[in-house]
Amino acid sequence: MKRTIQIMLLGGTLLAGLASSCSNGSNEGTDQTGGVDSAQAQAVQEILEIYSPPTPNEVVSMIRDEKLRFDPAVLNPTSKAARYETSMDMALNLGVYGADLTYASVFDAAQVSAEYFEAISSLASRMELDAAINKELVERLEDKFARGEDISDDVAQVLSEINLFLQDNGRQSEFVAILTGAWIEGLHILSRMDGPDGVFKTKIPDQKLSSQVMAEFIGSQRFEKSELLVSYVSPLEELYSQIDMGSTETTLEEGQDGIATIGSEHQFEVSPAQIEALKTQIAKSRAAIVH
Repeated sequence: MKRTIQIMLLGGTLLAGLASSCSNGSNEGTDQTGGVDSAQAQAVQEILEIYSPPTPNEVVSMIRDEKLRFDPAVLNPTSKAARYETSMDMALNLGVYGADLTYASVFDAAQVSAEYFEAISSLASRMELDAAINKELVERLEDKFARGEDISDDVAQVLSEINLFLQDNGRQSEFVAILTGAWIEGLHILSRMDGPDGVFKTKIPDQKLSSQVMAEFIGSQRFEKSELLVSYVSPLEELYSQIDMGSTETTLEEGQDGIATIGSEHQFEVSPAQIEALKTQIAKSRAAIVH
């Protein structure tokens, strides 16, 4: 079965970094400094399992199949980076810019990617995360920018190192904020790059699953301003919960090499009004974050 636009979370690459940093953390439950406990790590891992990262070849195939084009207008302008002053605003938009960077890199937009990496570096420095970023990795990224090479794995590594650093230093709230910003921005980009076959609509089953996991994960957090993050995610989860997923149909496709692939497709019902409500709420949550 065709894996249509799994870059909706930009993609697995960002969440792979988050899940990796979780798996490298403490296995002794929640520590007194705000580290990620096993249940929280499992929640991120569940999101990753829903959105396994596509290979570069699969990304190229997806873009070709959906006839999609890179649109820099959907990104959060890097000029806004300087206006984010609180730790929560900086962390949320570090996630947003991380999603934007992955989106740009998937479409080989080297100059745009370089600009967004600079915005991430600036926010990371202001958040006192310089120690979290491997200098050799930064040099490798800059070299790849110049040559227009794929950077998705390197982006995931940078974000993984940042999030592991936050956990090790008891800055759980910023870790969760980065994840929230990235997730919202992923939905925003998907809603704005809807292709001729209605990509946003066709990926609603995956969106619904991720909204449930995200709502549970963020709802379990207990720190100052955790309710702010809940206010961005819960309205979306409520809208997705109203969509009847119906039945699941098993599919069998035979490739040119003669190998059969078994997959499944949800037979669900969603009205134009529900789709519009989702897109409106995504825009509202996103606007509150990037402001």
